[in-house]
Amino acid sequence: MSARHEAEEAARATVAALRGKAESVLRPLVRPGERCALLDFPNHGNVGDSAIWLGTRALLERLGARVVYASDCFTLRAATLRAAVGDGPIFIQGGGNFGDLWHYFQDFREHIVESFPESRIVQLPQSIHFEDGANLERVRRVFGAHDRLTLLVRERKSLELARTELGLPAVLCPDLAFGLGPLRRSSRPAHDLVVLARGDKETAGDRAAVHVGSGRVADWGDDDPLLGAVRAVVRRVLRPRLLGGLWGGVLPVYDAFARARLRAGVRLLSRGRVVVTDRLHGHILSVLLGVPHVVLDNSYGKLSHTLDAWTGHLPLVSVAGSPGQALELAHALTEHQDW
Repeated sequence: MSARHEAEEAARATVAALRGKAESVLRPLVRPGERCALLDFPNHGNVGDSAIWLGTRALLERLGARVVYASDCFTLRAATLRAAVGDGPIFIQGGGNFGDLWHYFQDFREHIVESFPESRIVQLPQSIHFEDGANLERVRRVFGAHDRLTLLVRERKSLELARTELGLPAVLCPDLAFGLGPLRRSSRPAHDLVVLARGDKETAGDRAAVHVGSGRVADWGDDDPLLGAVRAVVRRVLRPRLLGGLWGGVLPVYDAFARARLRAGVRLLSRGRVVVTDRLHGHILSVLLGVPHVVLDNSYGKLSHTLDAWTGHLPLVSVAGSPGQALELAHALTEHQDW
């Protein structure tokens, strides 16, 4: 067996193990056939969050849970949710926005916890990061006051922070995008390198400083103008009057949007023989696709913490400390005959 095939087999085995681990963590939290809600649909262009949504949907389906209510941050109707779910659990989307970097999503999360004190609430696996101690103290009060709250985190640094700083009995769980299982490239590579580089406040470097010659530099959503336009219509015209009222039929719409965004992300990553990325789900989707890739960290160590917890051992993954080193490692991979 070639080195390439051995690396791909190792990735598939790890994906299966992490999907099984996630399923085992979720199993005690929802009974087969039980009604539940899934909140904070990612109605934005971040492909990674759509991958998490679809992985979550797949895992809940495997567990026999019935998602009977869904909303994004704009369309929540508390009375409708209570009537639909009863005593079933309320799941809040996982990801990397727990803390004070992305205030809107954190505000929505705290609103849910305060508005449903009697409900079972499960915060699905998150990375946690605070820059202001006052914000951390507020979350400690809000979450600590809820008697039926389960907090899942996706790496050990967040686990330690949740237990020591927030005082919450958090549980370690892999990112739920692993619930998708292995994926296949959508096309043969068109470039030696594709660089998926953050253009937001989580970047640890200058996107413009990365040059790939015959390859390309992009971020999630760069190839998605149509989806962006439709998203704007949904958020500005239909919300919350229509989507909030049609809660029974909105879930297939959300799933379709997420699948379209995931396909766009897979197309982007498939164009490279090798990927360089500082996005966590650039890494996770490359693992699911079996694409060799080089990882740069984000601003607060989210990728390195995930590698330490779950995926750093994989032969498909190389780790770089700078954009220059990342490109050197990537070019070495493209020159390797087995790739």
